[in-house]
Amino acid sequence: MSDSRDPSDVVALVVESCRIKDRLDRLHRLASRDDHEWGRIIPHRDSDTEFVLEISNVLREQRQTEVVFKQLVAEVNRRREAYDNDDIDEEGGLSDL
Repeated sequence: MSDSRDPSDVVALVVESCRIKDRLDRLHRLASRDDHEWGRIIPHRDSDTEFVLEISNVLREQRQTEVVFKQLVAEVNRRREAYDNDDIDEEGGLSDL
């Protein structure tokens, strides 16, 4: 995700994006565990027939962190557009097929 042409502000955004990606990976591991970490089903107001799914903060935090991650990646891409139009990436690879 790094680019040698990145100015310091873009480098900071890339580093923060990587940190958030690490947090997302940890949150995903917590949310996908087969236990009561992420939620539980409880009776609704002393009812024997109605239940409520109570979701912990793990999934909520995961959703919010995903939004921030997407915004940071979009901002990195937006800032890179200013110096990414020099066709360096077009040389070699699959561009000549």
